Amino acid sequence: MSKTPVYDVKIKSILEALEPGERTCKLTGETWTMDEEEISWYRKFNVPPSNVSPLTRWKTAISFYAGYQWWWNKHAKTGKPVLTYVHPATGLAVLPDIEWFQEDFSDQGRECDSSQPFFAQFRELQKTVPVLATLNNTEMQNSIAMVSNGDVNSYFVVACVSRDSFFSINGIGERFMEASNAREIHDAFRVVDSENIRNARYALASKNCHNASFLFDCRDVSDSFFAWNQRHKQYLWFNEQLMKEEWERRIAEVDLSSRAVLKEYERQFFELVGAQAIWPDMFNVNAEESTGEYLSNVYNCKNCFLVWNGARDLYWVIHGYDRAERCAFVTGTYSASDLYYCCTVANSSNCLFSFHIIGCRNMEYSMQCFNCEDCFGCIGLRNKKFHIFNKSYSEEEYWKKVDEIKTAMLERGEYGEFFPLTMTHGYLPQSGPGLYLMCEDQEYVRLGWQAFDPESHGAIGQDLAQAQQPLSTDTIPDRFGGPVEEWAGKPILDAKLGRRFSFIKPELAYYKEHGLPLPDEHFISRVQNVVWMSNGASFEDRTCGSCGTVVRIPKNKIFPNRRVFCQPCYHVHVQEQS
Repeated sequence: MSKTPVYDVKIKSILEALEPGERTCKLTGETWTMDEEEISWYRKFNVPPSNVSPLTRWKTAISFYAGYQWWWNKHAKTGKPVLTYVHPATGLAVLPDIEWFQEDFSDQGRECDSSQPFFAQFRELQKTVPVLATLNNTEMQNSIAMVSNGDVNSYFVVACVSRDSFFSINGIGERFMEASNAREIHDAFRVVDSENIRNARYALASKNCHNASFLFDCRDVSDSFFAWNQRHKQYLWFNEQLMKEEWERRIAEVDLSSRAVLKEYERQFFELVGAQAIWPDMFNVNAEESTGEYLSNVYNCKNCFLVWNGARDLYWVIHGYDRAERCAFVTGTYSASDLYYCCTVANSSNCLFSFHIIGCRNMEYSMQCFNCEDCFGCIGLRNKKFHIFNKSYSEEEYWKKVDEIKTAMLERGEYGEFFPLTMTHGYLPQSGPGLYLMCEDQEYVRLGWQAFDPESHGAIGQDLAQAQQPLSTDTIPDRFGGPVEEWAGKPILDAKLGRRFSFIKPELAYYKEHGLPLPDEHFISRVQNVVWMSNGASFEDRTCGSCGTVVRIPKNKIFPNRRVFCQPCYHVHVQEQS
């Protein structure tokens, strides 16, 4: 028996009349072909077709990511500064995670008027419920972290499991700095899309490498300096095989403690990786019946990006981990099933159009709810059932009201679309669209985001904001040889980014211990550039540089014109190199 009979009748007629064909995105004007597979997902979830393209849906949902951004906002009760991803210009207040979980926001419950636009009413509720400041999954120790999975003595890390590490996103290991999507890394600097990397500087798309610098697409390579497309090698120098004594003689002359020297080597590395090295069309492993990039041990995942560990039957999903199943148009999911057009949902099932839902079932248009079931349009609830706009209903009243709201939303063209970007929590250029979809500033306006000055509303903190004469990055020495205290806490202006920053003592100690120079860029820019070394989550057609076959490849912001081979030609090339 239908629980929403009026809605079901109306959506049935829409879905029965739906036919494949070309569509135009309402927000961006781009065209796409809505095929039978896409239509099958609308029918599975009993929702109307979206008015925006699949790529625009990704851009919209991923805009709610924490991304890599750090702002000072105000404690919702005391007004004291709280470090968070939630920019104060959004009008949203925050609570530290521990305090947030001590509250019960069902006291903010209110009536939803189905005759009035839904999102405007939801926005009013959103402004009354504080946001989780750091979204930590596991309590961190002596760290500055967000979306922490267990960080110890680490600073400005996001979605990491780290110890004594800095300025990274999606990293697992110890004593690393400026890493992205890297696992089992130790004493490593600028490591991207790599695994089991030790004592290394600059490693991209490499595995099981140690005591090496400037590596691309290497496996089991050690004691090397500049190597690409190599397997099972030692003592390489710009891909030249050396004897041990000669390699040790040359490496002894390399001084990476000079920023000028390090930047010159970085320039050479980027030039080699972008023009000389061979890239496969996709970095996929054991991805049967699947299409996309960075897929590992998955089945039947179509148009997906960074999906791992047993995920299956996914359609247009970014960051789907650990047996995510039967999901469509989702950005960020972990051990969840049957999700549609959601962002960051874990250990949940049958959720639609929702953000940051953990341990829930049958949720729609809700945000930051935990262990809830059958809730619609709710924010900040825990262990609740049959709530609408945080207000409790009997089961019978609930389904009657949901039917009324969904039908009215469907008739107004609201139902089936995600939250508008006026409800996002942060600064979009440093959130998901900027990091993973390579959006440019002009795109955000078309998507519906209202831009603001990132340094406004006290977001960078009093000390930096009130500094009358911040130092220029030109004053930072080429080599760092003085005491740590000499540079700690001094306000510095990154004129290129238009942001101020300062060094912290643990960071300075890391540079000294690992023989690295002080950077002359804001750490936000540095992490962005590290993420952009990876392939992005938008795609284009290219011809194989060897056989001329047309292949579908992901775009890359740092290496847009890299040499790409189809899989057969790539494997032949690697075998020849090895």
